[in-house]
Amino acid sequence: MTKLIKILFLLSLGIASAHTNVLFEKSYGNVNLISSTPYYTEDINKNIITAKYAELLLKELDYNETIHLWLWPDRAVTFQAYFGNEESEHKGLNIFISEKETDISKTLNLIENVVLNLKSLDKVKDKFSNWYHSKNSKLVETILLNKIYRPKDVPELLSREFFDYYYENGAYHILSYQNYEVIEVAQLNKILQFSNPTQSLLFVFTETNSLTVIKADYKYDGTKYNATAESVKFDFEPESEYSFRPYTFRLLGQKYITIESIFGDKVSLYTIQKKKLTQDLLRKLEE
Repeated sequence: MTKLIKILFLLSLGIASAHTNVLFEKSYGNVNLISSTPYYTEDINKNIITAKYAELLLKELDYNETIHLWLWPDRAVTFQAYFGNEESEHKGLNIFISEKETDISKTLNLIENVVLNLKSLDKVKDKFSNWYHSKNSKLVETILLNKIYRPKDVPELLSREFFDYYYENGAYHILSYQNYEVIEVAQLNKILQFSNPTQSLLFVFTETNSLTVIKADYKYDGTKYNATAESVKFDFEPESEYSFRPYTFRLLGQKYITIESIFGDKVSLYTIQKKKLTQDLLRKLEE
């Protein structure tokens, strides 16, 4: 790894902004994931899912050596693919992707083309961006048909076992466990935060300014219990316009859910029965 990249890594850790990113490193097969995210969000789980797909891809490409996959957003660094050969570097093939948001299929596109062109990496550096943004190959499309369930590797992201999801073919399939039955309750294209403060309610931020509330339950029709589900989408004023900051959800009595920002003093209130969201509750009380 060059000295320039090392310096940029340090800057991205918050030396300039006084904020330390969340670092996560773990190997999945022969894919060593090195992930950096501003906060503990579902982006970490998305990076893990990406690494698991990359492992499947490498098996199909018959590549058995270790790949160090750096998913490390930094505007100043371009795509990198190189073999580490210094004592301070990760030995083996390093693939560095600096996009702000990880794109699973595009990451697989880059990995596939890098592996297929290992002997000429120094000569094709100007193609890395094109490879990343290229149309999915048939192999990548096939790999994405595999189901990858929500990882459980990050303690800070673990949630109650009433809801789950798996990723398949570009979509998150949201699952609910109700009355000893697993049902699919929604499909989403993006997840930033995944929180279920009660066994029947799931709160999902799909964008910094968009909150989806999913209610899963079951009703008795006189002979049996039938699973039910409904989704309500709300526009949400974000905590920050620069990056998503996760919120804390708390059950207040049996009628309300509070949504609290981790910075500042904003508190929003969700009324369960009325399916109503009141944002910035303190400001409204002061009016």
